[in-house]
Amino acid sequence: MSNDWPNNATFWQDKRVTVTGGAGFLGSFVVEKLRERGAAPLPPNSGGDLVQREAALTLLHDARPDLIIHLAARVAVRVRGWAAADD
Repeated sequence: MSNDWPNNATFWQDKRVTVTGGAGFLGSFVVEKLRERGAAPLPPNSGGDLVQREAALTLLHDARPDLIIHLAARVAVRVRGWAAADD
């Protein structure tokens, strides 16, 4: 890796970064740190399910990111036999 990666301020300056899961617990922290380092975090279109090929292609086409940080996850919580995730 070059000396610009990842803590050098010039590496992140004006980079278009899509953070999938950017509104989640970890993702929101990453988005905040990216902004501090001069990046331009781009939220993915929340209407698309990135498991679907067309939604992923639309994200790439519309956002044109320099980098993608993938933190999105499908969360399933089971409490005494009851699943909170909608499957």
